[in-house]
Amino acid sequence: GARLPERLEWLREAIAEYIEEEIGHQEWILNDIRACGGDAEAVRHGQPALPTELMVAYVYNRIARHNPASFFGMVNVLEGTSIALATQAAGVL
Repeated sequence: GARLPERLEWLREAIAEYIEEEIGHQEWILNDIRACGGDAEAVRHGQPALPTELMVAYVYNRIARHNPASFFGMVNVLEGTSIALATQAAGVL
């Protein structure tokens, strides 16, 4: 939230809450990988796939050079996609 302009100051607390809520979620993913027989430690110490790295670089660029609130667009897409995929998987199971 450090790059938010004064007119978006009201978002700063929401960003802090979002970040706090996300802490530790990487362990959930690693546990899922482990539960499926994957090597969670290899993933933990590995490098991100190019599409992942590009997505993160893109949002960093948007935040730094354009509009810090761009972050919320990416979050909306990622959260919406994960909910849709989880709902679909639950229906299959």
